[in-house]
Amino acid sequence: MSPPLIPPRVFHGTSYAFDRFEPRHLGRCVHNPTTEFGFFFSEDEGDAEYWAHRAARYGRSGGAPRLITAAVQVDNPALIPERKFQFYLQRARVSTIQRDLSAWREAGHDGITTIRDRVRWWAPFEVGTIRVLGARPLLLPLEKTDASKNQDNLPTP
Repeated sequence: MSPPLIPPRVFHGTSYAFDRFEPRHLGRCVHNPTTEFGFFFSEDEGDAEYWAHRAARYGRSGGAPRLITAAVQVDNPALIPERKFQFYLQRARVSTIQRDLSAWREAGHDGITTIRDRVRWWAPFEVGTIRVLGARPLLLPLEKTDASKNQDNLPTP
């Protein structure tokens, strides 16, 4: 079975305003060891919008949600099963992630791909393979009523 091909456009949700991806920005918005892998892009625009709103609400930037459309080149991705990626998200130590990342690079992989919540995600290892095609601010959701404020039901990252 051949690896999946990355589509011509993918999406990145954020709460930071920038016009290019730089390694020094990894992990600024989301505090999770998986940022060691690289910047994550979703094949689904709505999924990336969700993460942009989540970053604006819970992240450290204090910025408004933004959606970035990009072209990303990943020719030889390491295929990470969804269950394994959940382990990285929820329980893995940075040292485990760094060890696996090093092994994937040594094996000739130039990024990773995984499925999360039925959506394919991509993370190239090198920012030079990311080309921003466009960016736009997203409207903030309407304020919740007092009765619904404690019923957020957002999944954990």
